[in-house]
This record gives sequence, structure tokens and C-alpha cells, in this order.
Amino acid sequence: MDAMTDIMEPAKAAVSMLQRIHQYHLRELEFWVKTDVDGIQFMDDWGARDQLLIPPTIWRDLFKPMYRDYCGLAHAHGKLTFMHSDGHISEIYPDLVEVGVGALNSQLFCMDLADLAAKARAG
Repeated sequence: MDAMTDIMEPAKAAVSMLQRIHQYHLRELEFWVKTDVDGIQFMDDWGARDQLLIPPTIWRDLFKPMYRDYCGLAHAHGKLTFMHSDGHISEIYPDLVEVGVGALNSQLFCMDLADLAAKARAG
């Protein structure tokens, strides 16, 4: 629970920890993109039943740049990107598309389908 509290009010130590985790994930991805896999999958649960687990502004500040790096590395090596997330994450769908997530598996029943359709139509 302390990690979630640290993220809500990011202190230098929390940001430093996230940066170390990010560097670890990049090293892992650097290995996998050099193999013959077709794509890279991210399995991160960002949503609760009715909202994101953290405010979208914090997600955008801390995590969106990381996903941009992951997708950029995958795409630079011709790999597809796929993400799974439980919960209500429609608020960050445009961000996920922007950073390069190519396919998304999420819990649609948690979200307003009409709202999702409108976002899809808007591009």
C-alpha cells in the first residue's frame, strides 16, 4: 500500500524507484525485440471497477512516457504491441493509442460502451 501512496504524491524516492523499474523493463524488452516473437504484450491493471486506480494526470506524468519508450522500442524492431488492463481505463485510451499500443484487451463491462464507441469514432 505504501507504493500506491508514494505514487499519489510522488516523492523523489518513488520516482527514482519507478525509473529503475523502467530501466529494467527496457533491458528485458531489448532482449525480446531481438527474438522472432511477433509482438510484445503488457499486462498492467490500471483500473478499478469505476475509475482509474490513480488520477489520469499522474498516470500521464509518470507512466505514459514509459509506455511510449516500450512501444517505440517494439515498433523500431517491427514488433506489434498489445496491452491488457483490468478495470475502467477509458480515460487513458487516447493516451495508449498515442504512445503506440496497437491492441488493447480490457474489461468493457466496467465502462460505458456508448462512451467508448464515441471515442473510437472520434479517433
